[in-house]
Amino acid sequence: MGQAGQTFRCDPAEGRPDGEPSVAVLSAGLRISAAIGACTIDPVDTVLHGDAYRGSVKIRVADPTGLVVGGRYLMTKPDGEREWLDVLAIAGDAVTLKHPILHRYAGAATIRGCRISIAVDPAWSSSPKHLSDTGRHRRLAGYMLRWTYGVEGREVTAVTWADLVTVPSSELVSPQDVDRRNPGWIASLPPEHRATEGADFISEAVRVVRQEAFGDGYAARKIRDARVLRELVQTRAAVIRLEHEVLHGNPRASELAVAETRYRTSYAQLVKPLEASYIEPTEAAKDKSFAKGSEPGVARRIPKLTRF
Repeated sequence: MGQAGQTFRCDPAEGRPDGEPSVAVLSAGLRISAAIGACTIDPVDTVLHGDAYRGSVKIRVADPTGLVVGGRYLMTKPDGEREWLDVLAIAGDAVTLKHPILHRYAGAATIRGCRISIAVDPAWSSSPKHLSDTGRHRRLAGYMLRWTYGVEGREVTAVTWADLVTVPSSELVSPQDVDRRNPGWIASLPPEHRATEGADFISEAVRVVRQEAFGDGYAARKIRDARVLRELVQTRAAVIRLEHEVLHGNPRASELAVAETRYRTSYAQLVKPLEASYIEPTEAAKDKSFAKGSEPGVARRIPKLTRF
């Protein structure tokens, strides 16, 4: 909230838009004035320098001007075959990618920016009443953005979601915080996540913890305490990392079970009402998923909401 230089962004699945895109920011179905200026399209337009081989995570480009870490670019062969590149690091004309290349490309392949951006109105983002987790904005996502742009002569509409929060996930919990809470976490990250030290897992942990509290007024109030949210995110990030590995075939299910138990215990200790002692739920209560989840003494199931 209140940070300078913030933008709303959309990555069109179809590729670089034609003409001038537009966007409407909506809250509870009503259009609001949260953006200023006009939409812009990432101007990056370069070519591959040399060949790129399937399975590689490093390429060279003829002109790296405009390329940014965290950016997304479309690489296209002259025959039309293409794929998206997510940038992890840039050193001169060498670019490190988050994911291995799927196809072989020759130097004639183009690399173009397609992302649409528009500036967030600083006056709007500085107002506490616009925070996503307060008042009438308290829902799974605070704001819906409806983007309209042209592709090969036809009009296309895309929808993205945004939240206005007091502290971004990158500042709330750092990789070093998670490593102190879970020793060895950074060193054990999958290769594609080492360059960012697991920042994606942390960001997803913040989203999941907030979503798990959705619909439970007491839990939502508790996790608005930065100390509670920080502790839960540090534990949840470790769970998400292990879920990622298990889903990709690594035999770490037993470690995942331990991490999940640790997280659920921490969630119960930090989020349940302090004045209530835990009462073992009856069989009938166990069969009612999420039933009366905010009442003292009733077990509340925490769903697995991680997406990969």
